[in-house]
Amino acid sequence: MKNEYRKHIKLRTLLIGFVLSLCFITIGGRAVYLQIFCKNWLSQKASDQYQRPVKSLGNRGTIYDANHNELAASTSVTSIAAYPKQILDPAAAAVKLSGILKIGKTELRKKLSSNKKFVWIKRQVTPGDEQKIRNLKLKGVDFITEKNKFYPGKTRAAQLLGFVGIDGRGLEGIEFYYNQYLKGNDDRCTVFKDAFGCVFAG
Repeated sequence: MKNEYRKHIKLRTLLIGFVLSLCFITIGGRAVYLQIFCKNWLSQKASDQYQRPVKSLGNRGTIYDANHNELAASTSVTSIAAYPKQILDPAAAAVKLSGILKIGKTELRKKLSSNKKFVWIKRQVTPGDEQKIRNLKLKGVDFITEKNKFYPGKTRAAQLLGFVGIDGRGLEGIEFYYNQYLKGNDDRCTVFKDAFGCVFAG
């Protein structure tokens, strides 16, 4: 009786040992496979998590009157963008952003749930709204500095000066006619972000 019991215990121990060994071999094999055959893919995946290519519009040229007074000058503004794949809860993020940016929750949810790698949420927001969104610390939400045209004289010579579109291109008047001379050189760089999508290097 004792011999049978010992045999049973020994058999069960061997079976458990075999199963555990098989698990370790499977996990080890998977790790080796990923390290050897998927090294480039894993490296790219990690880079996509923390690196972001950013395009920044260059400063447009300043327009002066005959007395060298500024009629049109460039100023920096912040635009809100997102990387949908990094958004943990699109519905919750849409609700939070909607209240600040005054954009429909449904529209925002569609953008944040998109299969696109990058989407604009709102271009050229106010400093107050920018700070409110920064305080949310939403992972996957980005803040991009862009250039906008500022007209110190406001309506003075407005028809002659024309205006600039949201992408920094002259659309009417002097801004349009001399666009090739007034447009700035766009800058491209790579920035590094933390888990909340905040830039810490770049």
